[in-house]
Amino acid sequence: MSLEKVVDSNRVIYLDCHSTTPTDPIVLEAMWPCFSEVFGNPGSPTHAYGVRARELVDAARATFARVLAVESDEIVFTSGATESNNLAIFGAAKRWQGKRKHLVTIGIEHPSVLEPIRQLEREGWRVSVVPVGQQQATGTLTREGSMSVPVGDLEWPGVVDLEALWSVLSEDTALVSISIANHEIGVIQPIRQIADLAHSVGALLHTDATQAVGWLPLDLDKWQADIVSFSGHKFYGPKGVGALYVRRRETYPGARPVRLFPRILGGGQEFGFRSGTLNTPGIVGIATALRLAHERQTGAAKAVGELRQRLWNQLTEWVPDIQLNGPNWQAGGPRLPNNLNFAVPFVEGQTIMLRATGVAVSSGSACSSSTPGVSMVLRAIGLSEDAARSSLRIGLGRFHTRDDIDLAAERLSQGILLSRG
Repeated sequence: MSLEKVVDSNRVIYLDCHSTTPTDPIVLEAMWPCFSEVFGNPGSPTHAYGVRARELVDAARATFARVLAVESDEIVFTSGATESNNLAIFGAAKRWQGKRKHLVTIGIEHPSVLEPIRQLEREGWRVSVVPVGQQQATGTLTREGSMSVPVGDLEWPGVVDLEALWSVLSEDTALVSISIANHEIGVIQPIRQIADLAHSVGALLHTDATQAVGWLPLDLDKWQADIVSFSGHKFYGPKGVGALYVRRRETYPGARPVRLFPRILGGGQEFGFRSGTLNTPGIVGIATALRLAHERQTGAAKAVGELRQRLWNQLTEWVPDIQLNGPNWQAGGPRLPNNLNFAVPFVEGQTIMLRATGVAVSSGSACSSSTPGVSMVLRAIGLSEDAARSSLRIGLGRFHTRDDIDLAAERLSQGILLSRG
């Protein structure tokens, strides 16, 4: 065996970019001075070290605002999307307390959205979980004594039912929280239509845009969302830093500035929304990562979409009965270009991951608190528990090559065939 083959055989292909992404070298370069040179506390204006650190934070905030076409004072830096989501939901609920008592979401949301809403439900809030499109099946594959896995035509599973959303909204609705792009099946929601419905009854709209960055145009004025969450490590930035857009402008008729009740109290940093010493390296990193993602979005979406199709073509050739979960992009379904989710009849996803050596994939959200191996997102779009256990999630990234995809397709297919015995 040649040295090239040995190296190739030891290489692990990372296909879990919905969970996290590697930090872009350009981002690392931008962050480095914050550790070694500009290490001052941005909250210390009495000396040059603190002033310079504050200048970097202000510049990063301005970059974030420029990319999103919003104002700098509408950007609040956090530790990640989980904190941003919690601040958005608990903060909005606290401000509405005594005036409105109804929250709306969908069943395929990230745990950092669903768990805060469930906590508020336990505290007396009324919660509506609006249905989403179901995975339609025209038949089943069965084997005596084994599971039954749905197969057939797939429309737009995961897309919110707008009529059902409208039917639950009322003047008692305080907040609607629906992510623009899903973290497991990549479904893209009609966020502007959702916003119009929410605003028609005076409710706020919060959306988690974490998975959308780098793959969809970031047009917040078009989305009309009032509160938007971001997390740096999902788009080639550092871990441990996120952001929250909190609307202050009248971007639609009758809109009033959003006021959130803070979750972390102390020094009053981040306009009073989030106290604590600012993470200067992380803030510089997430702003740089957002700028790069924005600049490369069109090209990256096209290139990665083609790689996703290449991978799917090879998988379906090796495993003809493989089942696509989520919207069918080949038929025009609203889906992120970097997302692939599929089920393999009669084989558990965990088994495939063990057998498909040299490929890093997952069976669902890295932040899920549900039973390991069972995706609540897939259950919410109508898959049986057995089908959900038979599924894998793949997240492609902008650093992948055709060679990566070809090698991953081969290893995944071999892992599937080995799992079937």
